[in-house]
Amino acid sequence: MRPILTSIALTFLTFGAVHARIAVAPTVAASWAGAKATSSLPSAPVGNVTGIRAGIQVQKRITPHFYLAPGLFYSVYGYKTRWTGIDVQYRYNAAEVPLYLLLKTGMPCKPRLVLGAGLFGAMFVNNVSVSESGTHTMSGKNSPIVGVGLTVGLEFPRGLYISGTYQSMKNDMGTGPQNLFQYSLGVGFLFGKVSRKCS
Repeated sequence: MRPILTSIALTFLTFGAVHARIAVAPTVAASWAGAKATSSLPSAPVGNVTGIRAGIQVQKRITPHFYLAPGLFYSVYGYKTRWTGIDVQYRYNAAEVPLYLLLKTGMPCKPRLVLGAGLFGAMFVNNVSVSESGTHTMSGKNSPIVGVGLTVGLEFPRGLYISGTYQSMKNDMGTGPQNLFQYSLGVGFLFGKVSRKCS
């Protein structure tokens, strides 16, 4: 957990040292997660899990159209499978620290299309398996992971925005690599004039 906390501290200390205006954006999203089949999985994925992705993003304007956007999120990953004839759902609850570069089209006082890409660090904080026998805590490796992500959204002049995000990473819970992915669709609000003022 220490590398994640260090990244968070460095991120927000850096922004605190910069005198330019920033925007803070609380966000909540519905998520749909799964895993790509690999030979190292105990059994092949047969379904996906739903969850949430919620947190805060900070946007720092670099130019009128480019923004640097770190954040801190809670997020759910996992997949469904069938193991010895029993349906099992694996759920990985993660703390994420994303860092995205955003491109915003148009003028700040008009609706803007937002495109972004970046990296994120993740630490799984609670991993469970759910089946007809109940919910069980999973043991195994729990090291920081780095993944990649893409986002697209629509930002409105008063600060409301909607966005869709795709993230992917390779995890190892002690049984070998798992190629996890997540789609999310959410809403948020930008507090701060940096993304709303016409200039």
